Amino acid sequence: MLWREIMNNSKDNISPNYNSSRQNCDKQATYQSVLEALPYRAAILDEKGVILCVNKMWEKFRRNNNLFKKNQNSGSNYIEILKEIEGENTEIAKQAAAGVEAVISGEKDIFTLEYPCSSDNEKRWFEMKVKPFQKGVLVIYEDIT
Repeated sequence: MLWREIMNNSKDNISPNYNSSRQNCDKQATYQSVLEALPYRAAILDEKGVILCVNKMWEKFRRNNNLFKKNQNSGSNYIEILKEIEGENTEIAKQAAAGVEAVISGEKDIFTLEYPCSSDNEKRWFEMKVKPFQKGVLVIYEDIT
């Protein structure tokens, strides 16, 4: 399951340059407000693909689906997480990573990807949307089942 693999692979992709200065804290508070206003699971990534912040829906999904053993959202490089996924979802994850990179670089204005993400209890489909946001991107996941 792509989402579970993304979340479980994030522990090894913490950016050593993640800066927690006062300026970043102020930005993060603004970003958090934007994310919480969205009705989807969402994250803001910087220009290198590092997760700056996620919303409560992202966190709730993570907890409800047992995706992290510990909190490793902010500071994780989402592109690297996607690239390291192996198994049945390798191709979907590679497409997702390439899409995030294409939006960050300005090659694409928007990237969307529909993919299956079933849990033990139910069959599900999600749509990933990536849009430019300041110097990075906004990543949104919507349940389209």
